[in-house]
Amino acid sequence: DKLGIQHIKYTQTYNSIRVIGGEIVVHCQGNFATKANGKLINELYVNTEPNLTEDEALALALKSINAKTYKWQVEQEELLLQTAIKDKDATYYPKGELIITSNKYSSENLYQLAYLFDVHTVEPLSRIRVEINAHTGEIINQFDQLHHHTYSEVNGTGTTLYDGDVDINLNFDGSTYNLLDGSRGNGIYT
Repeated sequence: DKLGIQHIKYTQTYNSIRVIGGEIVVHCQGNFATKANGKLINELYVNTEPNLTEDEALALALKSINAKTYKWQVEQEELLLQTAIKDKDATYYPKGELIITSNKYSSENLYQLAYLFDVHTVEPLSRIRVEINAHTGEIINQFDQLHHHTYSEVNGTGTTLYDGDVDINLNFDGSTYNLLDGSRGNGIYT
């Protein structure tokens, strides 16, 4: 970095399988480690032989997601990916990775062997990370990695120092109001 400190990241593995949440960063200056931070998961006892195949786990993941259209089904999306990363064999078709994970990524919960899939969908637009238990087929974790901004526009009133009360336009996201007014100067957005 700018201070001449090198940051080396180590990922914990168990029987050569990546442990989600287990990583350490060692900070070095010159040839000396000066600091380290992170977390290692202690006392792992996980059967690392899956009962399900990758294809069986993927079928369960896709059943759970239940999208109308997936990115690998759209030729233009595949071509765009292949062009962008300069790899004619690149695809959005999910490739499973065996991992060791826990529900809600909490060390309070039991660690389990799982298949991790990154599933890109077109309809609805999403990028879903899903982890399927490699022994039982149950979903351990699943969430959309795309965050969709949804809000409604509402009218409000604001008090100014010089003009008294004025009408303002606001966005309301269900819990917070934000000022959104493009009618003054270069716009006011908070």
